[in-house]
Amino acid sequence: PRYFSFRWAARSPGADPGTGNSTLVEFRLIPEADGTRLHVVESGFRDLHDEQAEYVRDNTQGWVGALDSLQRYVAKTAEAPARR
Repeated sequence: PRYFSFRWAARSPGADPGTGNSTLVEFRLIPEADGTRLHVVESGFRDLHDEQAEYVRDNTQGWVGALDSLQRYVAKTAEAPARR
């Protein structure tokens, strides 16, 4: 697959994620000459009922950490010898 998505309702435990209580997170894998680019978009902040600015700040900081960890993992995996 080159695309997948999910709804993130971190502040609404137990609720069905939907417009007003969650954001939509989309991942696209884009082939490039020397590898693959990961494109991540999180949308729907405007539709959140409460504390929009806090959601944006918290989620932005969270993605920076998560994507940094992913980048380190990919780099480490690329350097490791192939398993058979």
